Amino acid sequence: MTNAHSRRVEFEALLRRHGAEPARIRGSRGLVRCILPGHDDRSASLSLDLEKAIFHCFGCGRGGGLKALREFLGEAPSAPTRRRTLAESELQQARRAVMQREHEAGAERAEWAPWQCLNAYVRRCKLAVACARALATQLGPDDPRTWSLLEQAAVVEREGLVLEAELDALAMGRLT
Repeated sequence: MTNAHSRRVEFEALLRRHGAEPARIRGSRGLVRCILPGHDDRSASLSLDLEKAIFHCFGCGRGGGLKALREFLGEAPSAPTRRRTLAESELQQARRAVMQREHEAGAERAEWAPWQCLNAYVRRCKLAVACARALATQLGPDDPRTWSLLEQAAVVEREGLVLEAELDALAMGRLT
């Protein structure tokens, strides 16, 4: 017996046990009076698809598959489903643990993001100074732009070194 066929048989048996009339269904689809607790149905509002083992009540709005119907009707799942539920539960726990670790890693990355941003700024300062010195060398000592370029490079280098020293001191205090 295939899984889909066994699911259909179990779905129909569950419906019959609780007073639904699947015999009134033509083919694999149809409407019957709702059998869900808390819904006193006077007309057929429970839509069924026996092939897919799914339902939806247009009166109370509840729907789902075989598992949901069992839960709504208060029946315990059969043994194979219980094993699958246990495995799904373990899988869900593993997923939650992975998500928790990812969240913690993300929080740690967020905590260190300003530090990394400042480190990137220091690296850009060093690169800008190196580029300015290379350009000043190409321009030569006689070009009037050379000396102002080297003065600005010295200011940027000094600021970068001060910031780098402060970052090192803060990071060492934070890591110890």
